[in-house]
Amino acid sequence: MFSYNYMKKTNELYVSLPNKLEFNYDFHEDMNEFIARCDTDEVQIILVSSEKNVEYDNLCKAYFINVLLKIDEYKKVLWNKNLSEMINSTVKSREGRKFSYIDIDAVLSENKSYFYIFKGDKDVYKPVHELAKLITEQNLVLESENVIEFLSTIIGEIFSNCINHSDQDMLYLMYDIVYNDGDFYLVVNVTDYGKTIVYNVNNYQRSIGNKQMTNIECIEWAIQYGNTTRIGSGGYGLPSLIQYIKEANGELYILSGSGNYFVKGKYEKIEQSKGFFKGTSVTFKIKLYDTSRIIKYNENSNKVSAVMSLDDI
Repeated sequence: MFSYNYMKKTNELYVSLPNKLEFNYDFHEDMNEFIARCDTDEVQIILVSSEKNVEYDNLCKAYFINVLLKIDEYKKVLWNKNLSEMINSTVKSREGRKFSYIDIDAVLSENKSYFYIFKGDKDVYKPVHELAKLITEQNLVLESENVIEFLSTIIGEIFSNCINHSDQDMLYLMYDIVYNDGDFYLVVNVTDYGKTIVYNVNNYQRSIGNKQMTNIECIEWAIQYGNTTRIGSGGYGLPSLIQYIKEANGELYILSGSGNYFVKGKYEKIEQSKGFFKGTSVTFKIKLYDTSRIIKYNENSNKVSAVMSLDDI
């Protein structure tokens, strides 16, 4: 939980970060509130501070500095020495075209994180393929080539949506491999700062003569198979990813505008955010080296499944 102190005389917002930050749904919600507080007309200067000895995981640091830099484009943002030293020593930005092979040992051994900046979608094939290949190679899989191709398609649509639906040409990728309670997980975030899902869905509904939807209704509509605001085909990547996440007992969060979606295993919820994210942020978390499930591609249904019994193969 962040703490805030607004100084009315100077239009300054002082933000104190907690001692521990973990990249999860609650962190994303706290970030939404942070953005909303920074975006008020009264606030002109944001001063962010942290203590010296803090526990922030790599993705928290990368995501946080990415948001700070975005806010710094239209407000003055300052951070204290402790936070500056920590961020500058562990977080780096890279051009998307420099995305390289994912070396698990290197990721685990380095106390560094990166956010990759993609302009347009011409360079996104490599990370999309590498992420799909990593999930496939580090789990039990049948017909791996078909699984990689399908995962590449549904992960690729997330990247594509950031360009085609957001009305801007820049997206950000962050990923990490984390070790929690004896298991390894791949965590991936794709973010854009363009038009939100809520905006696009309501704009589409108006164009076909339907009434305006609430934030929650817009998210519900967007995650259904075949629903798309794009002319032509689409609307299958995100629902297919959600179906796979549920079967693989993974996690997925979508933050867009003031509507949020969360799924963890079979549990899911859509709720009104306590803030407003000026764009769309999609995060998914998948277990690696999972020997309790077998990933397979079903040609008849055109889906990837994570089954737990040999009888289901």
